[in-house]
Amino acid sequence: MAINSVTFGEQTLTITINGLDKMWSFKSNLVILYTHIAGATLDNEALAEPKGMKWPGLRVPGKYAGTFILEGEKTFYNAEIGGSDVIVVQLHDEEYVRLVLSVDDGVDIVNTINQHVM
Repeated sequence: MAINSVTFGEQTLTITINGLDKMWSFKSNLVILYTHIAGATLDNEALAEPKGMKWPGLRVPGKYAGTFILEGEKTFYNAEIGGSDVIVVQLHDEEYVRLVLSVDDGVDIVNTINQHVM
């Protein structure tokens, strides 16, 4: 099972955080209106970028979960290196400016998100 599951509703994208990642990320799910999504990309290099200060969350080698603040912008991470695809969902008018998530079938999820927001 992936650490995140993605469900496509009529007007919303729901990210369900699975297993112990709920505890580490301090979230069980995120519900985002499609109108608040600028787009999504497959980006396995996103975990190599600076993350800033974690608040609250988990940062251990190869695993990031929770809220990270860099230059005043919040990013939600629930991703790990290896095993799954990493997608980045760009947001506006939300608490977070982007979501960085490990998912199964990243290409399909990115394509479906982008179809809903275009």
